[in-house]
Amino acid sequence: MLREIALLSKNSRISGWSAVYKLAVFLTTPVILSFDRDGLASSLVNFGVVILTMRSLKVPLESYIRFTKGLLLFLILGSVSVSLESGIYPGLVLVARGISSGASIYLFSATTPIDDLFWELSKKQSVREIAEVGSSMLRLSFMFEDEFKQTKLALESRCGFTTLRGRVLNTGKLTGAVLRGALRNWREMEHSLKSRGYRGRISFKDREYIRPKAFLIFGTLYNLAIAFIANKT
Repeated sequence: MLREIALLSKNSRISGWSAVYKLAVFLTTPVILSFDRDGLASSLVNFGVVILTMRSLKVPLESYIRFTKGLLLFLILGSVSVSLESGIYPGLVLVARGISSGASIYLFSATTPIDDLFWELSKKQSVREIAEVGSSMLRLSFMFEDEFKQTKLALESRCGFTTLRGRVLNTGKLTGAVLRGALRNWREMEHSLKSRGYRGRISFKDREYIRPKAFLIFGTLYNLAIAFIANKT
């Protein structure tokens, strides 16, 4: 899933726009929604706008649905306890707010190559180390994902998940194998980096980005509108 989103972000129609601008526009909305704990309107409006934006930018909705499945499971489990304690409506608000915020986060991820964000952060000396750590963690995440897919495919080809007992036993084996394989690959990568003169500092390639002021202004007005709706409902 990580590689799929990374490929989508590289091929996005607005991938060449400033990552900081998209960060300010797309990820401010989930922050606003987190303060709206009583109303559905702001979450529903944002969700509708995000879906329309995905369609206009030709972001595949199928990929978003796969992205949402895991999130939806946790939201439903959380909403059950909230509904039992406070009623059904607060549980619905929790689910709606989570799905709407997740849609904004997905839209940012599917249109913004994460390396671009790290590069923009690296220009600020105060947060350069954060960018370097983030870049390393991104590569480690890709490594975990690749190891997981290969190990799971090997277990499935041996009918390791055909029975309930097999799923329970082999899930633990899968987790251990993935951790062991990822750490082994990371050590190999570390040795190869050090053999090429790596001294613990990542070099980021300079890039030029489009910085559309109209996008930033419109996004700011949109977030203010969401905040107004959240305050009034």
